[in-house]
Amino acid sequence: YKLADGMPITSDRHRNAGQTTPVIENGVIYQGNRPRFSGRHGYPGMHGLSAAAFKLPSDSNSTNIVPQPFIEVAQVAGGISYHISAPLLVGDALYTIDMAGYFAVYDMKEGKELYHCYPDWHNRCSRMLYGVAASPTLAGNYIYLVNGAGETLVLKSGPKYEVVARNVLEDINRYEPVNNPCDQDMFLTAPVFEGNTMYLRGRQYFYCIEGK
Repeated sequence: YKLADGMPITSDRHRNAGQTTPVIENGVIYQGNRPRFSGRHGYPGMHGLSAAAFKLPSDSNSTNIVPQPFIEVAQVAGGISYHISAPLLVGDALYTIDMAGYFAVYDMKEGKELYHCYPDWHNRCSRMLYGVAASPTLAGNYIYLVNGAGETLVLKSGPKYEVVARNVLEDINRYEPVNNPCDQDMFLTAPVFEGNTMYLRGRQYFYCIEGK
């Protein structure tokens, strides 16, 4: 929608672009989870994931426009094909991770996948226990991945998967034992950085982690 007058610039037919918050850079929408649907009403039969980039209409008077993807990277992917986290755009690389921990990185300039993997961590995931909900976050030249169990992987940004650090926050959450193995505190939001300080919110506690 245009904030000036509230008029839509896209059609609701574009809803299948994905469920996550997109990234917008220089008039381009980057979507890290664009399901490909088939079957009745276009919903059952989702059989893959893709990353896509859509140009916003250049004419500010345009209304009810369906942006067409000018870059689309498709693949038959692992995971459960459901993203809660938003993608992270670093240069031309789009970093995405789904609820089951399926991590995929795309080169949006060349329109190809750089790599995909399941990180080596203890990721809890079920329908009522979101494995990964936090968005990948950039701090300096490093990508931070946080799962719901309080485990954080620090990766080097770039075309290869390279883990440089692994950290675990272990705290008891005594108020939500249902669907929460071992009463471990849950982490559903991305970290926020300020200088050499990282802030991270769990379900029960708020954490401030500072470098020496």
